[in-house]
Amino acid sequence: MFLAQLQLTDFRNYETLSLSFPPEGVLLRGSNGSGKTNLLEAIHVLCTGRSQRGARRGTMIRIGRRYAHVAGTFRESGSERSSTASIGMGRDGSLAMQRDGRRIDVLSRWFGAAGVVAVGPDDMRLVQGGPSDRRGFMDMLLSQASPDYLDHLVAYRGNLLNRNRLLARHGDDLHIGIYEEAMAEHGAAIMESRRSLGIRLGPFFADFCEKMSIGAETGALEYRPSISEENGGENGSEKPWKDVFLQGLRETRKRDRDLGFSSIGPHRDDLTIRINDQPAKVLASQGQSRSLALSLRLGSVAYLEELGVGNTLFLVDDVFAELDDARVKRIWPVLQGRGQLFATTPSGRRELDRQLPIMEVKAGKVSVS
Repeated sequence: MFLAQLQLTDFRNYETLSLSFPPEGVLLRGSNGSGKTNLLEAIHVLCTGRSQRGARRGTMIRIGRRYAHVAGTFRESGSERSSTASIGMGRDGSLAMQRDGRRIDVLSRWFGAAGVVAVGPDDMRLVQGGPSDRRGFMDMLLSQASPDYLDHLVAYRGNLLNRNRLLARHGDDLHIGIYEEAMAEHGAAIMESRRSLGIRLGPFFADFCEKMSIGAETGALEYRPSISEENGGENGSEKPWKDVFLQGLRETRKRDRDLGFSSIGPHRDDLTIRINDQPAKVLASQGQSRSLALSLRLGSVAYLEELGVGNTLFLVDDVFAELDDARVKRIWPVLQGRGQLFATTPSGRRELDRQLPIMEVKAGKVSVS
């Protein structure tokens, strides 16, 4: 599926907007502040219900308005088959979602119209940032791969919050134990999914690292759970993970009471990124970090494609702004053919003009160049 049409009402700086896109995607060209990134955000919200920038829904509603609406039509290339999706957001926190005219009440069931991977200036955090940045990356990717993953994640976080509250209040062991049982069940599913992701995504990441550096650099990924992998049982199956995690929660309960929070579990996991067999966070330069982050995103597209999620929407926000012409020419062929590509660029970058159809963005207005 590719995004054929997009309609916006009172979204960010757009009062009303209706656009049609070709299967290969478009280049969105315009000056800073014109609304290019807002279009990418609308597409991301349409596919996931969330902003790729981590913005609250209320902030995406046009100033002075109470509601915002995003709708789109997805089509299958070479076929008449299509699917519609729409999402409405209110300043009061209300959320209304529909797919093919049917209401969807659970956000985890919203995923599926199309896979989406977003690349932006903040992606440096995937390499140089803390574990929470990389956990967020894993969670978004796995939520698109399986709605059940998001269900487990939501349930785990709820039980984690309740355990932490009881720990801080020195609650009784009986009630804490109830939340630990639930944490172990849902946490086991999360850890197994993340373990599998590290194994399947790793080769894609390594391949793109090699292509981006023309063979000069190697890249590798390693999932690092807060619970030792060697304690995860045979084949990393969910039952041993659950048993080991539950035992760990019970053993750390006294210490966690003193700390006031849970010290082990999926909320403490990390995804280690290595370059030339060394920790990237410590040794990678700024340029290398940008290449590693982009390789991670490109690997995500390939991962979703392998799982049959469908034609992936690849949102690339001003990645070319800080790159020289030679590097752009080297990276662009790697980007092309990775699903439907939506790329933004400042007005002055002419070396990309012949690569994709161009749409000019200016002060909340979009025109075909």
